[in-house]
Amino acid sequence: MNKNLLIIDDEESILDTFSIFFESFDYNVYTADSYDKAINIIKTNELQVIITDLRLGNKKSGLDILSFTKKFNDSIQVILITAYASKETAYEATKQGIYDYIIKPVNLDTLNIITERAIRKNLLLNNIKETEIDESNEVDYIIGVSNKIKEIIKMSKKVAKSNVSVLITGESGTGKELIAKLIHEFSDRSDKSFLPLNCSALPENLIESELFGYDKGAFTGANKNKDGIFIAANNGTVFLDEIGELPLQVQPKLLRVLQNQYVKKVGSNFETKVNVRIISATNRELRKEIDENKFRADLFYRLNVINIALPPLRERKEDIIPLTDFFIKKFTNKFGVNIKGITTELRKYLLNYNWPGNIRELENLIEKLITLETNEYLTTKYIGNENINDFEDIKSDITTQINNDEIIFPIELDKIVENLEKKYIKLALEETNGKKQEAAKLLGITFRSFRYRISKYNIEKE
Repeated sequence: MNKNLLIIDDEESILDTFSIFFESFDYNVYTADSYDKAINIIKTNELQVIITDLRLGNKKSGLDILSFTKKFNDSIQVILITAYASKETAYEATKQGIYDYIIKPVNLDTLNIITERAIRKNLLLNNIKETEIDESNEVDYIIGVSNKIKEIIKMSKKVAKSNVSVLITGESGTGKELIAKLIHEFSDRSDKSFLPLNCSALPENLIESELFGYDKGAFTGANKNKDGIFIAANNGTVFLDEIGELPLQVQPKLLRVLQNQYVKKVGSNFETKVNVRIISATNRELRKEIDENKFRADLFYRLNVINIALPPLRERKEDIIPLTDFFIKKFTNKFGVNIKGITTELRKYLLNYNWPGNIRELENLIEKLITLETNEYLTTKYIGNENINDFEDIKSDITTQINNDEIIFPIELDKIVENLEKKYIKLALEETNGKKQEAAKLLGITFRSFRYRISKYNIEKE
């Protein structure tokens, strides 16, 4: 296995110290004391990892090294070391794809662990595997024929063969837990526990004890010792869903588990060694959360060794009908009814609808239709207005109302206009998946006017 490492620092003593240390671990070490020398080494050698100081002199920095490296060869992992930590630097480094961000003084043993992990990520990205990968797409609980879902299944199986942390991103309802389950089942831990925990489902005062466990007497009501999820899943996989909801005060403790695989129970003076693989998921923009000091950058680096991004259902429409067939089979078996398929009208609706709730919304709709339908084919008969996402239909409804000769005066014109505006605003937000600036453009109004109406009608609270 290649272990080619470039160390960049403008202090010769640092270069010597790091070189001697990493050569003792069989690294092939290159060194550079300037930006220009570093760029030449990057261009002419097959590197896996770069460790660079932030400040390099000559108006260049480690961020410049990072920027060049990611354009030259995105699989090379860059570790940034600095004594001058700042939110802006961390955000910029994260945005550009930094592997890790370390504050001086540097612990060499910790740096070695991080570098080893960076090497493994480089190998994964270059598809260098010691074991044969099953590249078939047959996974009975993940349904789809689109190239996007096939690539995700293929990538998940490759990632499964390592023990690196995986962050699965995507909107709610896109199937993040199913991908986590797939990674576990194709890993060497498949015969061990797969334990999921939804970080948003627990109050702040309970999530720490659920993660790490507690000793008897640690707090009121702690009448006996309890193992947390990491100890319970030892040698298996822990899936942390909605990781963006993890309270800030708990994040350093999770970081320690990721770094050293040690767990300290609440109320205990001792640590327990564990061997777990951590897969996490979020529907939030963690890079933005870092910028707003709501999520730790160093924890993000540890969780996001490999990222698998799940597309929303509206971007993989060729999977809608196969998913529909799957859910029909599931619920006809569950309810013992005979549904042969769907009408052409329903098929058209399913393919044209925007699916803000993604696969989960489709599943719930099919379950509802099967529960209510009395014929052999599902129709649009029982689809309520809450599922209609078509501006033209609403325009038609409005025209009908305006042209109706049976309007009875007096009327509350302001109330009618308010209801109309609210309806359009909500539809525009659904159409753009909550992106306000795009929704304002759809409605033909300024963003400032859009925000005013959002506030006026309390739409965000709704």
